[in-house]
Amino acid sequence: GLKPLSLTYVTYYEGDAIGKAAALVTLSPIALLVWITAWFVARRELQTLSLLVGAVLNVGVCVVLKQYWRQLRPSGSTLHDFGMPSNHSQTTGFVVAYALQLLWREVTMIHQGFWKPILSLAGL
Repeated sequence: GLKPLSLTYVTYYEGDAIGKAAALVTLSPIALLVWITAWFVARRELQTLSLLVGAVLNVGVCVVLKQYWRQLRPSGSTLHDFGMPSNHSQTTGFVVAYALQLLWREVTMIHQGFWKPILSLAGL
């Protein structure tokens, strides 16, 4: 039988404007990955390449861990893949880790000895 591609299988109730907006937001990681790829192709920056490679590896690690743990999703879920680790949680962790390394390696600011630790704690 037919099986939906889980990367793009998003549902919402017909006529629900907020649900439709939330469904579109759910697809934003795919759009962001396309945008990062286009940015790298246009600019050829090493920092952008590291973000792109990290994002792709993050997805790969998530897929491998899901197959390793094989934890079923809660009953009633519309998705058919394994539930843990959460794609959203793992991606959030990657983005925070990437932003923190960017903060400490690339960003200069006034009173950075004070602000960088404060911003790091806020990110965690």
